[in-house]
Amino acid sequence: MFTQYRSSLYTSCQKESIQVFVRSTSPDVYGIEIQRRNLTINEKSFKTISSISRSEKSDPTVLRNTVAAKPIGKDSIKTHIAYDYNVTEGDIYEYRAMLHLKYSISKLSSISRVQLYIPPSALVS
Repeated sequence: MFTQYRSSLYTSCQKESIQVFVRSTSPDVYGIEIQRRNLTINEKSFKTISSISRSEKSDPTVLRNTVAAKPIGKDSIKTHIAYDYNVTEGDIYEYRAMLHLKYSISKLSSISRVQLYIPPSALVS
């Protein structure tokens, strides 16, 4: 039995948060957990900041912690967007995705993403 798993992970700094995108997931993905650790304070373990499954994607109240998230897609989770508001200016964060697949299989995404949090400044003319 072969189960596909893949995803792309992107981050960007927002005014009060870091925006985390999980895109291009395989059709076999039934759930996504976004995990984070703070590299500035040498955290060793990752903590889940957002999770969603196919059955929960229409109900945003099931999401955890200080993250707002929204899924995009019809029957599968093709894109998951989360906002991590628990960030400190100048700190470096590493994000990764745990993919929950068919047959109760869980796999870490093959990549992680490191982001230095510097909020964008207002444009001065």
